[in-house]
Amino acid sequence: MSRGNLQFTIYNLQLDKEMKKTIFLFLFLIFGFTCNPVEAADFSSYYKTIYEFDANGNSFITQEISLVNESPGLFVSEYTLSLNGSSIDKIQAYDSFGPLNVTKTVKDDTTLIKLNFNEKVVGKNKILSFILKYQTKDLAQKKGNLWEISIPKLGKSDDISTYLVVLKVPLSFGKPSYINPKPDKEEKTADFYEISFNKEKLTSMGVLATFGKWQTFSFTLEYELKNEGLDTAVGEISLPPDTVFQDVYYDLLSPLPENVKMDKNGNWIASYLVPAKNKLAIKANGRVNVFASAKKDFPRQKENLDLFIKEDRFWEISNEKIKNIAKNLKTPREIYEFTIKTLSYDKSLINEKVVRKGAVSAIENPNRCLCSEFTDLFIALCRSLDIPARELEGFAYSDNPKIASLKDQDLLHSWPEYFDREKGDWVSVDPTFEKTSGLDYFNSFDMNHFVFVIHGDSSFVPYPAGSYKEDVFKKQVNVSFGEDFSIERQPDYSILRLSPQKLFSLKSSPVNIKIKNNSGYAQYKQSFFLDKPPYFPYEFYFEVLPPFSISEIKSTIKPKENFFDYSLVSLLSFNNQKIEFEQKVISLGLRAGLISGIFVSIMIIMILKSIKSKDKPLT
Repeated sequence: MSRGNLQFTIYNLQLDKEMKKTIFLFLFLIFGFTCNPVEAADFSSYYKTIYEFDANGNSFITQEISLVNESPGLFVSEYTLSLNGSSIDKIQAYDSFGPLNVTKTVKDDTTLIKLNFNEKVVGKNKILSFILKYQTKDLAQKKGNLWEISIPKLGKSDDISTYLVVLKVPLSFGKPSYINPKPDKEEKTADFYEISFNKEKLTSMGVLATFGKWQTFSFTLEYELKNEGLDTAVGEISLPPDTVFQDVYYDLLSPLPENVKMDKNGNWIASYLVPAKNKLAIKANGRVNVFASAKKDFPRQKENLDLFIKEDRFWEISNEKIKNIAKNLKTPREIYEFTIKTLSYDKSLINEKVVRKGAVSAIENPNRCLCSEFTDLFIALCRSLDIPARELEGFAYSDNPKIASLKDQDLLHSWPEYFDREKGDWVSVDPTFEKTSGLDYFNSFDMNHFVFVIHGDSSFVPYPAGSYKEDVFKKQVNVSFGEDFSIERQPDYSILRLSPQKLFSLKSSPVNIKIKNNSGYAQYKQSFFLDKPPYFPYEFYFEVLPPFSISEIKSTIKPKENFFDYSLVSLLSFNNQKIEFEQKVISLGLRAGLISGIFVSIMIIMILKSIKSKDKPLT
């Protein structure tokens, strides 16, 4: 984040009219200003800053500033604003006497704005009011589908009595989807969303606001499976799944798997047959929409919460150090704040061989931590207090230079979730991002987190994309902002296998039908129907069918007797669509009739022979 100074030059009339004294206000305005201590409480100040944005992301800043003289012999002569960045233009300033003399100086990547006041306001409690206006292009950025506005924080200063920030965001940006911190006031006018923050909200953190329905990422993932055995073996990979906050669509998965199943944590596990002494390269291309709030219609699994409070590798809840810390904590919020306060993010570790250390090691080495240590400590402390918690691992976009990115290596991000028993749902938090950005990632969550895997009953399996390789330096994960799209979940099923192919009339036989989801996205709440009669049961319901997955329908059938062999054509119906399939019915009645006929014929022949034998004359 850019830095700069905001400076006043004041004169002390009681000592020497030519003696200058400089006050550096403790502000973070526009690009984040350098914090310097005020030399004396000679002035109190009142600020109202309005950021008005146009449809192209240009911002028009208006600062209404009032300086109240707390000393009888001082007056402000100059106002200097130092900003890193050279895109500041159309500067205007004026006080009650009219326009001010404005001097703009650009050196390298720094812009200096100097104002000379028309009036010299002398006397205790006298007020100097002025307005400064300028434009910049650096506050709003279009990132993927979203507009993102970032306003740096206001530093602590007792000399700033009132500080109000108002964002005026055009309706064309879309509805606010994420605002951090929570604004004091939010309203919609004919042309803008107007969002207001006071001094207290901006002292501890800046403003980050996003606008739009969802964020879209495009991704390419590569996997390698190796079989060193002498026989064909089954290998498995994890595919990024749908979650309550994301929808995943696969444009390509090559080669197609034998099956895709969902495990107890909601992960999608694809299975492949890998020939003996061979390797299999797999590639997945797709898109994901990430949402700021939970999808209301997303089916929740019935989970055994006991799985999420047990001890596991990296989550050493029985360790005395963890237990002693947990004694003084009660809520997820307290655990979160303790984690942020205790641990420090050490980016230099990225250049070393990354080894996950676990919660105990995080406590023992608090200054040498990455996201995994923040996550493991939070989870271990939660579980120690019987608060269900789990880890999410995947991609997280950040332009924060303190956070390492995926640009040159497959370095994934991890963050925790805890289960809110009152809400009955999982809540995502990110202590690492809050530690490094200063933004609140406990009360609100952004749309820049893309989940690859969920670790609940195990702290490390399944392995995420980027882990399936022999060469640790090979890049397998590529994620970038994608184009806006929405998933229309049109059913695309086929019957992969039908057994048995032959049935017997009047005999109840089990029937197994394997259906395949041919689409690259999951289908939810799907009902299938067989003909009634002759099938029973004839209605089948699936809560979720992962992409490229195979599911099984089990029924029984008792074909009617037609006294001849025939083809039974049946229908599998779903979503106003039908799949026709055929089974051969072997007539038991026909065969029984034939056998009976043969038997009767034999009996008749035998009777006739017997009668003929009796009628033969004696000799």
